[in-house]
Amino acid sequence: MFSKEVIKLIQGKLESANYRLICKYESQTGLRIGDILNELPREIKGKAKYKIEYYKAGERYFIRNFKTQKEMVIINYLFFTQELTELIQSITGITDLRKYDLRNLFISRQGNRINADNYRERLKQIANELKIDGNIKTHGLRKYFETQLNTLNDDRFKRQLVGAEPNYRDDVYDNNLKNIKWFYENWSKAEKVICVDCIVVDETNKKIVELETEIATLKEQKKITIKENVEMAERISGLESKFRILESAIKQGLLIETFPDGVESGSPNDEPIGVIDEYKKVESKDGKKLVKDFIDKALEKE
Repeated sequence: MFSKEVIKLIQGKLESANYRLICKYESQTGLRIGDILNELPREIKGKAKYKIEYYKAGERYFIRNFKTQKEMVIINYLFFTQELTELIQSITGITDLRKYDLRNLFISRQGNRINADNYRERLKQIANELKIDGNIKTHGLRKYFETQLNTLNDDRFKRQLVGAEPNYRDDVYDNNLKNIKWFYENWSKAEKVICVDCIVVDETNKKIVELETEIATLKEQKKITIKENVEMAERISGLESKFRILESAIKQGLLIETFPDGVESGSPNDEPIGVIDEYKKVESKDGKKLVKDFIDKALEKE
């Protein structure tokens, strides 16, 4: 059986785009080499037997009702993993795989279908180059797929994915297999364990990081708000201090506010001119009088 690390090494050694794609199909669908090279691109009455569809809710491509050659079992929905999809798109240059004709799969530059024996021979050569012990066979990629599915602890669904008859069946389970929503939800769990090149994101940890970031942002906003409140309180305190000085000066008869254009105090257009520093000269009952010393002393006390 191959491990993810060994499969990555093999992929890196496969110079042929067709060979890389065959290898990817094997590890990501668990199909036998015969199903990949002969059944997938099969033509019936001048048309491709299978077509690629798109499941919008899961954002994944799939083939409906794929029939395995050896076991003659129908895989209701043969979903493509994201890494398989991206490799097909890269090799074919087609983004929307619904437009891809599967009859064009694995065609050599000479216009012939890739030969399974040549592919197997290349795998053996790579095994020797990498000094991998044991007899390297394409079936090892299928075994990798099956072994990874064992971690899901759902033998009946595993057998459906590998194209084998279940040990037992019932109407409820058979109906579930026909339901694409149910099928995808269970298959999506498999994608996380069979992927070779993909990076699996732990959504739980991702959510924790998002919450921690949000908390940090809120704390920072709180600090800013507190700082602004303190500054506002200081400004208000300063204004209160100045008002007390003016109030004290007015009560002692030292200040009579001057208004523009002769407007008398108490009219609707009252607009006292300036602030404390502007009251250098003021009106009093005895005429103009300097009260700068009084103001300065009062401010010093504050």
